[in-house]
Amino acid sequence: MSIWGWNISGSIHPLFDLARWKERDYAESARWEQQQAYQRYRQGERAEPQPQKKNLWQRAGDWVQQKVIQPVQQAAGTIVSAWKPPQMTGSSKLAAPAKDGLPPWRQWWNGIKTFVQEKIIAPAQQAWNQHVYQPIIQPATRWWKEDVPGWMKETALSLIPIVGDGWGLLRQGLNWAQKKPVDKLDVVLSLAGLVFDLPWPQEGVVGGDVTIAILKGMNAAIPPGPARDVMMQLVKEGLKNPDELARIVKTGEALLKNERLLKALIDHPQALETVMQLGPDAVEVLGRFPADEAISFLQKYGDDGLQRMLKYKDMPTGLADEAFPLGFKNADEFESFGDTIRQGLSEAGYDDVELYITGSSVSGMSYPRPGKPGLPFDSIERGPSDYDIGIVSNELWQKAIELGLPVKSNPPVRIGPLDLSSPETKQILEKLGLFEVVKDMNIATGRDTGFMIYQSAEDFLNNRGPAIAFPGN
Repeated sequence: MSIWGWNISGSIHPLFDLARWKERDYAESARWEQQQAYQRYRQGERAEPQPQKKNLWQRAGDWVQQKVIQPVQQAAGTIVSAWKPPQMTGSSKLAAPAKDGLPPWRQWWNGIKTFVQEKIIAPAQQAWNQHVYQPIIQPATRWWKEDVPGWMKETALSLIPIVGDGWGLLRQGLNWAQKKPVDKLDVVLSLAGLVFDLPWPQEGVVGGDVTIAILKGMNAAIPPGPARDVMMQLVKEGLKNPDELARIVKTGEALLKNERLLKALIDHPQALETVMQLGPDAVEVLGRFPADEAISFLQKYGDDGLQRMLKYKDMPTGLADEAFPLGFKNADEFESFGDTIRQGLSEAGYDDVELYITGSSVSGMSYPRPGKPGLPFDSIERGPSDYDIGIVSNELWQKAIELGLPVKSNPPVRIGPLDLSSPETKQILEKLGLFEVVKDMNIATGRDTGFMIYQSAEDFLNNRGPAIAFPGN
């Protein structure tokens, strides 16, 4: 079958245009190859690894390359070009190019650059990374960022004259410009620090930088809120009184060393104010107890309770000058409690009685024993504390001896304690005629009451802690 046909005029024309078909086929093939090439390019682009972050040394090398080496190269090229004699127009003598197409000075410069890079910079960079950056600088940087508390960073920075306090003012100035909260205490301390940094003689302000550094560290440890407001007021008052400021600084330093107690006090601003006013000894005493126990005691007994702890923190013996023990609302309630005990003892046949109260209700904390640390009065762990009553009565002593009760000879010489905690002691109290007395005391106070029997007041005063005498002795 022929692909040629005839028209009316008798001329021959092709029924199938082979040239046009080939042209379209080539166009389609080219378009397909172009699409394939573009897909391969995109796949390679996606597979191409992302550039790694350069370390400090590499960034420094890039800076030197851009700011020093390249300008020197350009300057050298300009100088060499200036040295070349101008070529006459129309001269047929052209300078012979170097073998690789570069002028000699450029080859010389490239050789020097390669030598410096391979023999000096690269070995130095490798030695720096291997012996300095990786083993020293990198761990130190990570430690500073991740492990050092914010208050310690602030304290260290503030010890740098002018710089630390200047940065504090600049930081708060930026906050003000950006309409962020301004830390007024930081501003006050930074201004005070700059005053301490001034070069004139400052009598009585020795170590001023250390003082401000500790206060700024304390400020950094306390987040904005009521506790920060308490510190602001204390510092303002302290700046007017050097002795008061010294006490605040010492207390702040002690609290920074006891982060557990500091965190608890931040959540209880009134307790923080009490501790800051009573000084570093308050931190030492409260630091003996779990933080929640210390806060609970402060909330319940306030300044009076903490001052009592401070007064008897070393458990001195002898009579205390307190009007009434902890657990009583006032002195009248304490006196009434003693009258009730005295009446019960009289009904039991003991009239030569002197009454004392001792233990944690007087000192504010229980006596520590091996494996059993002392706790604040009415601690969370043990619940309501008991009352330890010392009874000085020769009549009661002789009755106890007749019953064969054991005498504890280690000072102080005593019999007891006697309470309702066991069947044995209950039987002893019944034989002594004191069971109902102790029972009534427990019901009246909501606390366990225990008796210790002494033959004389001298024996009692050898007690291991402070005591308060009941009125009427």
